[in-house]
Amino acid sequence: MAGEAESAATAASMTGIAAALQQGPWRKLGGLSSILERCESFLARQGFERAPWVAVGFGIGIAAWFQLAGPWQWLALLAGCAGAGLAALALLRAEGRFPFARQALVVMALALAAGCATVWAKSALIGTEPIARASAGVLTGRILAREEQPAQDRARLV
Repeated sequence: MAGEAESAATAASMTGIAAALQQGPWRKLGGLSSILERCESFLARQGFERAPWVAVGFGIGIAAWFQLAGPWQWLALLAGCAGAGLAALALLRAEGRFPFARQALVVMALALAAGCATVWAKSALIGTEPIARASAGVLTGRILAREEQPAQDRARLV
């Protein structure tokens, strides 16, 4: 009796496994987690709507410059972007399976690096030394004129 129950349970589980193996995605491991293929099909459908993302990458590079602590981290970001761009060029061929993903990785790495480098260069050329710490003090001034701004419900002191 116990042997029949075990054999029935084994047969039922084997039937379940066989049914699962008949499904398409389970026969190919590559289809289970092909994020790159999904990204490629998404990028292929977007057409010219991919271009505004370059400005987003540039802005993220600027934000990263403000977030990172100093020159060593900024250089590490630039080196990482260069490495990511070169890796995309080396690993993904232009006429291969993922031309849009290759282009997106290279362009976003360049945009991120350009954003960081632009704000770094501008701060080095034009910027002043940052205030080391918060300070409080007395500020004296003179009011030269008072301009009423009734449309904005305020008065401006000049």
